[in-house]
Amino acid sequence: CPMLVCSTIHLFKTSSGYELLLSFISHSIQGGVSIDPNVASLFFGIFLVFGSILFLLIHHKVSWKKLLLVTTLIQAIANFLLALMLHLSMNVFNCSTGGSTLCVFLQYSRVFLTSIFGFTMALGWGSLSYWLMGEILHHHYTRISAGIVMFINYTSASLNQAIGGLLVEYAGSAVVFMGSGIVCLIGFSVQCFY
Repeated sequence: CPMLVCSTIHLFKTSSGYELLLSFISHSIQGGVSIDPNVASLFFGIFLVFGSILFLLIHHKVSWKKLLLVTTLIQAIANFLLALMLHLSMNVFNCSTGGSTLCVFLQYSRVFLTSIFGFTMALGWGSLSYWLMGEILHHHYTRISAGIVMFINYTSASLNQAIGGLLVEYAGSAVVFMGSGIVCLIGFSVQCFY
């Protein structure tokens, strides 16, 4: 069912860490040197735009399944590395108190990872979810179907932000991004068998 495919892609998109990075980007770069979260958000947004532009240029030339597999795997790796760097920064090297060279490296690496995540999100699930919805639902279903898919998208996004906020507060950012990496791996596994 095309509506199920579109809904599933939107569900994985919102659960992969994208909504959390949009809402909690300051948590992903916390500790050590002070990098303005607005600057990190700007880099994240620029990489989103470049990923979307690249998608528009290549989506007719590349299999969407292969594109999703590659970008989802990169997102999972980025989430796991982000979680590891947050754990190392806060718990191992105690970067919250000072700006050693290692702490500076870890913080800038986290900005790089969030930007790479944004690029692969826009190249994969982000752009493809809307493109597929337009291609599939436009021809086979009514506007009501598209409304149901968008309802699922926004409900999932709102739940992820609410639950993510609680998890960031009580479990820490590293745990949240580790969970997002697991969601990406589940999405990767589902795509392998679809």
